[in-house]
Amino acid sequence: MTALWYDDTEEEVIYEYYDHPSKHIPPILLEWYDEYKYYQDFQGTAPKFDECNLRFLEAKTTYEYFLNFWKQPRVNNEGYS
Repeated sequence: MTALWYDDTEEEVIYEYYDHPSKHIPPILLEWYDEYKYYQDFQGTAPKFDECNLRFLEAKTTYEYFLNFWKQPRVNNEGYS
């Protein structure tokens, strides 16, 4: 297994991290960001975050992911036609 990141800030001590640093973000912070993004996007026009159907929130996230994915130029359309 190859280390993804090395921390050699201390003398003669090297720490190797095998997980991506984003894996160490606590779930509560990710939940907070989802709620923050929801209120930024809808600004009072939608129901409260806690009252939303989980399917709606997941569909919104999936839509934004693919919207951003296709906005970037792709070489040879990466196999998609």
